[in-house]
Amino acid sequence: MSDFKNRTGTIGGAARVKAAIIRDVVDLKPLSSEGIALLDSKGIILATNENWEIVARQYGVSPEDVGAGTSYVDLCRRSTSSPRNAREVLAGIRSVLKGKTPFFSTDYDCDASAEPVTFRITATRIAYGDACLAITHTNITELKRAEEEKSRNLRRLAGRLIHAQEEERRRISAEMHDDLGSRIALLAFSIQHIISEQSGTEDRTVLQLREVLDKISDLSNALRSLSRGLHPPMLQYAGISESLKLLCEEFEKTRGLRIDVVVPPVIEDLPTEVGLCVFRVAQECLQNIARHSGAGQARLVFERTRRQVRLRVSDTGKGFVEGEAIRKGGLGLISMKERVQYLRGSLEVDSAPGCGTEVRVTIPVTTAA
Repeated sequence: MSDFKNRTGTIGGAARVKAAIIRDVVDLKPLSSEGIALLDSKGIILATNENWEIVARQYGVSPEDVGAGTSYVDLCRRSTSSPRNAREVLAGIRSVLKGKTPFFSTDYDCDASAEPVTFRITATRIAYGDACLAITHTNITELKRAEEEKSRNLRRLAGRLIHAQEEERRRISAEMHDDLGSRIALLAFSIQHIISEQSGTEDRTVLQLREVLDKISDLSNALRSLSRGLHPPMLQYAGISESLKLLCEEFEKTRGLRIDVVVPPVIEDLPTEVGLCVFRVAQECLQNIARHSGAGQARLVFERTRRQVRLRVSDTGKGFVEGEAIRKGGLGLISMKERVQYLRGSLEVDSAPGCGTEVRVTIPVTTAA
């Protein structure tokens, strides 16, 4: 019982805290460095372990001010270092004390000490003697730093993968345009030359050649459309607003979709990566609508504020359940989320079977990677 301080000098209730709970708490010592306090139904601290004093010092508080007999609820009320977090903790503790929930947990930053630290507080309902609540404070500063470093590394990796993907798209697009496009043009020229040599005749062979020439023209247009989809040069020269309009026109022409487009006339100073992300998400959304929704009409709205850009693409088609779509191989949805998250943005999907789909994207402009 040396690790758990039952300071009961004038606190009669604390003397009735069962030894069993004290042993249980002490037994946790080898497994954690949590500061632990036991509270009664009014939020009065009955007893604490040694680590509670360590946490108090990290919090910039004297251990004597947070020992047995102190009202933990009043401590939360009087907190000035992080009043917003204190209010959240107070509400969580009250909820546990009133039996509305058996458990509460939250993380909060504290800059009361020389170096800012992050704590995780938990409140768990118990039933041992007068003790009805166990409070734990854990310094998770190093854990948080490790998680942030991991997040930064994942974002850097995602950025490199997206960049590599775009470079490969650009290369394939260029080869399609320069190589295949040239070959198709040469083939069309050759057939046209053969037809010209048969001038004055309209026999079956010439008619068939004209049909082939029409099909080659259709193939050339499809190849040009595919090339532009892989690497949209209009983004660089026309900007995001005009590019979105051209994208919608392409879908209307090739897929028969009627698209209500709402975009600003011109958007200036938009980072290249943000514009490309918006374009790719819009492109994927329209492809999904054309392939899966069964809708004949869609709506695309794009806008920019001083701090962010917002894209909304919706339809009135079949809709879907997001989790099921991902399990069935919805890589497009995953790819969209990865692109948006790389730029510290958010992507929300609102859909249900028979109720259509709306995809909402928000990307902060000032923090674009």
